[in-house]
Amino acid sequence: MTLMDNTRLHTLMILTLCAITQAVVATPQTYPLTLEASIGAQYDSSLTVDDIDVNTTEDDVALLLDVDVDYKKSFAKTLNLNVGYSLSQSLHNDLDQFDIQTHRISAKLEVDIATKTSAGVNLNAVDSRLDGKDFIDLKQLSPFIGHYVSKQAFVRSAFDFTYKRFPGRRRRDADAGAFNLDLYYFIHGPRHYLIGGYKYKRENAASSSFDYDAHRYKFRWIRRFSPLGTPAKLKVSWRYENRDYDETSASIGERRKDKRHRWSADLEMPLSAKTSVFIEYEYRDYHSNLASAEYTETLITLGLNHTFF
Repeated sequence: MTLMDNTRLHTLMILTLCAITQAVVATPQTYPLTLEASIGAQYDSSLTVDDIDVNTTEDDVALLLDVDVDYKKSFAKTLNLNVGYSLSQSLHNDLDQFDIQTHRISAKLEVDIATKTSAGVNLNAVDSRLDGKDFIDLKQLSPFIGHYVSKQAFVRSAFDFTYKRFPGRRRRDADAGAFNLDLYYFIHGPRHYLIGGYKYKRENAASSSFDYDAHRYKFRWIRRFSPLGTPAKLKVSWRYENRDYDETSASIGERRKDKRHRWSADLEMPLSAKTSVFIEYEYRDYHSNLASAEYTETLITLGLNHTFF
């Protein structure tokens, strides 16, 4: 996907939005709406901004604020529509130049095309600000298809078309295409299951020095349980990405290569029917022959989530 292909991507997104709008208008029923908000505190051992290869060895704490609004609607039991908006804001105690505000609008249209098979498309538009300045403008179109191989196994594949722009850092503007394949294995239905996945990504940037191919592997274990009579959720995951850049980097005299490991564990415990407390742990171990892209980072987050309706 080249930088000239963004017109084609925008056209596909507009056509998809028109199809979603037509489906909405055709059905006069009201849409179920949910509103959630969370507040949390996060400790970060080494503040970083992955997208522009910026990191520091300084640690800091931050206040995290998130708001999510979602519409969900089913049409004739075979067509499902999800539309959402989310706002997230980080406010650091000392290093406020790492404060990030992100707005995200999403839409998902999915249709059952057979008894065990469904297909659809995801749309995402993201606008991020770093230290109060425009940072990333991202748009993504992702057609997908999923199939139940058996009662316990579900396979999902998708292709992502991504358009990414960096105001003030135009050399990093990029278009990307990615193929995703995920396998869900249900040990005990949605209460206990495993996810394994593979992703291949090709990114073409305005400056060829940022062009790369990436292979990503992931594994996730999700378990719902009731230790005190109320349902809790535990999630443990691992992700590995291997990036190979196309060109020799002038600063290191060879082609850049990254190997990125990420481990995380999340626990959510309900306090009431609409309120829950969560704790998250994440450890990142990034290796690269480019010094600014090599670091380790630990993040610990404690927060409170509330569903208003």
